Amino acid sequence: MSPSRYIIAAVVFVALLVTVFAVTSVTVITGIAPTSVTINTASVITLTGTPSATGDLLLFCTDCTGCTPATAVASSAATVTQSAIATGLKLCYRKSGESDSKEQTGITLNVIAVTSNTVITAISPTGIYATVSSNIILFGVAQSGDKAIFASSCAGQTPNVALTVGSNKVTAFTMASTGINFRLCYRTTGGTDSVAQDNIFLSVSAVGGVGADPVTWFGDKVRVFSLPVKTLMPVLHASDMTLHGETFMHGGPWQQWFGRMVLASPAGDRWVQIAVRKDILEFNRSTSIKGHFESLEVTLGHGSFDEPTTKSVVPGPAIEIPLNFLGFDVVFWKMARNSRAAHTRIGAAARECMEVAGANIHFYVCSSPAHEFYGHQRDLSIKHAHLDLAIIEVLDATALSGTLPELWGMKPMTAETEKYIVDEHDAPTQTSSKQIAQIAAADGAIPMEAPSRDVLIGLKMPALPEGSLPAGKGWAGGSGFNDLEKSCQQDNQTVLGCALKENQTVKLGFTTVAV
Repeated sequence: MSPSRYIIAAVVFVALLVTVFAVTSVTVITGIAPTSVTINTASVITLTGTPSATGDLLLFCTDCTGCTPATAVASSAATVTQSAIATGLKLCYRKSGESDSKEQTGITLNVIAVTSNTVITAISPTGIYATVSSNIILFGVAQSGDKAIFASSCAGQTPNVALTVGSNKVTAFTMASTGINFRLCYRTTGGTDSVAQDNIFLSVSAVGGVGADPVTWFGDKVRVFSLPVKTLMPVLHASDMTLHGETFMHGGPWQQWFGRMVLASPAGDRWVQIAVRKDILEFNRSTSIKGHFESLEVTLGHGSFDEPTTKSVVPGPAIEIPLNFLGFDVVFWKMARNSRAAHTRIGAAARECMEVAGANIHFYVCSSPAHEFYGHQRDLSIKHAHLDLAIIEVLDATALSGTLPELWGMKPMTAETEKYIVDEHDAPTQTSSKQIAQIAAADGAIPMEAPSRDVLIGLKMPALPEGSLPAGKGWAGGSGFNDLEKSCQQDNQTVLGCALKENQTVKLGFTTVAV
């Protein structure tokens, strides 16, 4: 064979080699999921088709010409991070051992903006039970395909709960474990990120548990309890009075407060009712009547509490209740703006108190904002304004009876009262008082003693002064008892009784009153 023929044959052979070994099929990949990712977010793309077990490479580009696949494919998936928002990016693919870049037929990828951290501005309720499907209102606008999840941190989370589409809609969530400050991790449709929504926190209690209200303190004893809502029931009996309380709730029994209290004579035929105003959100001092109550509604009555034979509205704190009407002293006062209390206002309205001094007991009932709501949820702190009860003096604890004295530990616990206490299934049963105090301190909670029902796992309580209330002092209601400071104390007199007899100036709460 002539030399020229050898040359021609060699060229043909080389050409055949190039044709056989340099082609990646345009249908190696027939589908991808997801088809949309979030910018600058590492996103796993699952591939459908016939990718090699290892060695394949890919890249998403606007045009596969001049685009060099560089992202490794393993187990039919690849992790990609796209640095620019785009629509219709092509899948440029290279099979293992090849050197080309082939556009895969019909495969495109979109890249969208990061999910906003203010898609949802509030939730209700802010506390639910663990392992129980609970409806939560998400205040904001959810689009079709949006998903969310509650987690302690949103990093690495995959929101997987499909949200009800629309504005301020309800979606059911189920939390597997208890805890506080769970974040709402949100992902808009087409995204692959997980973004914590600003100032959204969820608390999860064990089944049968409650949130931070109501709670009782007495000395170093703390108990969280839950009463029948919208039911006026006696909570404290003294020789010359009976105190009734009615609770309301927000979202569920895990968050309830006292909204109404009725203080009656022993026979129950004369009474004074104190309740939180329902219109505090709309309160405007410039249009209100000077000297009238701003956050309270007070009524005097004869006969039945709900259907009295006669009743009279007390317009403001300056009105005096005659001593012979109830048989004990009752005065009202407004908390001064410059008081040392953490909150002296509920929105624009002043916090106000009813102070009672009987033969054996001296206490305050004060309006209070819902401290657990703040910031963008300020409206809820006002909407759920409630009553707190602070026992200032008790001359003889044995003369008291009822639900609160039993919760305080002044009286033996009845079966009826015991059922109101939170049942702590997860609380340690063989833990010493010292160990419980250490656990509570480590969690930022208030020190508490055994029994275990007094320890609410996952519920953060505010620190008490020196770990407990001063001897003889009690509290029932929300968690802000240190808003009320000690009054003067006499061995055999209540503060009001002492003041009235000696014509001295006494300090009622934070307001100095001459009597």
